Amino acid sequence: MSRKVLEKKLKDYLRKRNPQALRFLVKVKQQWRKKKLQQQFKAIQVRSGVGDAVLLDKATHDRLFDFEWYNSRSLHQFGDASSAFADYCRKSQYSNVSPSAKFDTEDYMRRNLDVYFSGIGALEHYLYAGQKEGREIRGVKQLWQPSQSLPVDLADNSYKNMQIALCLHIYYKDFIERFAALLKSLPIKVDIYVSVAHPTWVEEVHSVFGRCPEAREIYCAVSTNRGRNFGPLLVEFSERLKHYDLVGHLHSKKSLYSGREQTQWSDYLNEYLLGDAGVIRGILQLFAHNNDLGMYFPTSYWLMPSWVNHWTMNKQAARSYLEKWNIALEEDFLAYPVGGMFWARPAALQQLFDQAWSYSDFPEEPLANDGSELHAFERLLPLLVKHNGYKPFFYHPPTGQFTHDKGYIYTQYHQPLSEYANQLHNADIASFDLFDTLLQRRYYQPDYAKLKVGQQLFAAGIVPSARQFVKERNQAEFECRQSRQFSDDVGLVEVYQHLAATLDLPAEPGAMAELEFEMDMEECQPKEEVLALFNSLIEGGKKVQLVSDTYYSAAQIERLLHHIGARHPDQMWVSSENGLRKDNGSLWRELAGKTVDKGIKVAHIGDNVVADAQIPGDFGFQSLHILNPIDKWKAMGLPGGLAHNEMHEPEIKKWGRLICANGRYPLLEH
Repeated sequence: MSRKVLEKKLKDYLRKRNPQALRFLVKVKQQWRKKKLQQQFKAIQVRSGVGDAVLLDKATHDRLFDFEWYNSRSLHQFGDASSAFADYCRKSQYSNVSPSAKFDTEDYMRRNLDVYFSGIGALEHYLYAGQKEGREIRGVKQLWQPSQSLPVDLADNSYKNMQIALCLHIYYKDFIERFAALLKSLPIKVDIYVSVAHPTWVEEVHSVFGRCPEAREIYCAVSTNRGRNFGPLLVEFSERLKHYDLVGHLHSKKSLYSGREQTQWSDYLNEYLLGDAGVIRGILQLFAHNNDLGMYFPTSYWLMPSWVNHWTMNKQAARSYLEKWNIALEEDFLAYPVGGMFWARPAALQQLFDQAWSYSDFPEEPLANDGSELHAFERLLPLLVKHNGYKPFFYHPPTGQFTHDKGYIYTQYHQPLSEYANQLHNADIASFDLFDTLLQRRYYQPDYAKLKVGQQLFAAGIVPSARQFVKERNQAEFECRQSRQFSDDVGLVEVYQHLAATLDLPAEPGAMAELEFEMDMEECQPKEEVLALFNSLIEGGKKVQLVSDTYYSAAQIERLLHHIGARHPDQMWVSSENGLRKDNGSLWRELAGKTVDKGIKVAHIGDNVVADAQIPGDFGFQSLHILNPIDKWKAMGLPGGLAHNEMHEPEIKKWGRLICANGRYPLLEH
């Protein structure tokens, strides 16, 4: 029996009997492949006998490394090409900086994830091995760049008059040496505050940091495993830290969002918070000369999901803090320190540092992947900074600029739909959401059909107002869901049966449900580009499925598809029929058992960050998130808008048509 056959039998057995063991087997295989690639790469280096100088010559000769180009995008001005090239080779293992206009580091890493996960630099790999293997390279395509930058004078050292503290939370012991090595980039002495996970590390902290000339005073505390990095910061040190002019906060981080144990995200944050000498001088100089700056952090890690700067599941967890600080939420996407590391003026976070904290104020471990108070906490920080009259600012490594411009949070949406199409074509099954993906409503407002039904009932003297009907109609739906403990879904007829108990409806519930559906269908229009992709996949023989959380029946969804000119997919998953929903994960769990867990690759495209992107991603689906019309409107910074629950018809018709016309194409200009 061959190794491949034996491996397949083992996987089939584990898939049925022990999925957790199967995931462990896959992880071991990934680690083996990573080690093998690193060994192959080292062997190529030894066989070629190529040193750094020869490699630089080759890169320069091929115009893949451009010293002037690279220097112009770095705050640290290198005196010679060799030092600049060494800097690039190191950073390209974790950062999306590029060596020239001819070689896009991020593009190379995204299309060669084996190289990324091996920890090998992008251009270095290409010159040693990738070129011979026929791996493609592309010129730099800057998806986004700041609309304005903050000028930096690195010769100005007035920050030396500032009292600065650096607070480090160390959960993994090896970060003691790692953080100490980063201190040499500091141009000023700072006080070091360290919280550690184990009391036996205290002596080592004082010994290691005590040898650093940049460390002035060293304070160390043993923390409880509660509150992660924020607990120790606030419980152990807040009383002391609030008296400083500036505080830096870093912590030991070892894994990416996906759960793979990699250091790249951590290296990226450490580099642009503390490790890059030019960047750290720029941070300190900007704080010293701009009293309105309250918080700094680098732009979000480039390999994060496109929707990482979204509130996702965390609004409810943030509510108590928002009420206490009297802060209103205005947008779903926001710029925040993803990973919880930053520099800040204590005055900009005054409410945090003035409060007396205890570890019991934070949730106990283990925490879910998202939706906890701590996930909400890092999103709250820049809102608090702005509430206190200060501004956050960021560093964008690809352009080497500091900026106030938060447009970077939409970077990955500046791509053509063809990039999404390629991934759907390459999957075994292409999966589509329906509302705001294949179709949208003419005036965007999803409750407009209910308002039109209410207008008819008002004219018949059955309800006091159309808007009052919408409230009662939605309350009936809520009570139907509540009676099911929100565990599955309800149908539209069921909602009207419940509503009939309080209203003297002019027709039986089924007829009223049909009236609402027909009025809604009148408002539905195709999103042409996505619909064309949907139809072309079906026509080309690709297996296509449609999944929708809706109170409409499968028969009504088929009528909607016919209405917008959509071909019939191979399979439809409609929550009102099967009781499984995307937004609570029950549908994705069911589908994963039928597909992903059996090695079938499914790519899903949809507009809801949680239901169409985050949750299916957690179950192993490839999620392709697009912007719904209102999110695109806000991403473009357009004025005005339409509240989700706004029931004033003139406002609906005024803003809704504009929002939908702008949002028909679900991505930003590229």
